[in-house]
Amino acid sequence: MKPDDLIPLFSKLSGHQKSVFWCLIGHEITIFARESYPRGGQLGDIEKLVVFNELLHLITSQLRHQLMDDAKRYSDDGFIEIIWAQAIKAGFENEIALAFQSAMRQF
Repeated sequence: MKPDDLIPLFSKLSGHQKSVFWCLIGHEITIFARESYPRGGQLGDIEKLVVFNELLHLITSQLRHQLMDDAKRYSDDGFIEIIWAQAIKAGFENEIALAFQSAMRQF
């Protein structure tokens, strides 16, 4: 699911549902990150882990602002675009699209 498909659906969610959505996305990112772990004595993909960590940082920060009803947070559509752009930049477009789709299925 790409931002153009997600944003209209996301905008209809309640504040609580938006928070749940970002929790689900964060959880999906931790699963994707596991593919970068060291295996069989070989080093893991540290660069991928850094990207996943940065995505998770952005998401948890937005979630914190959402839960605290902080007006200084990113707009919903702007934040979705930020996450999408970071994922594309890192080559994780498919992963984040699947995470968006999976999370929206919960609603």
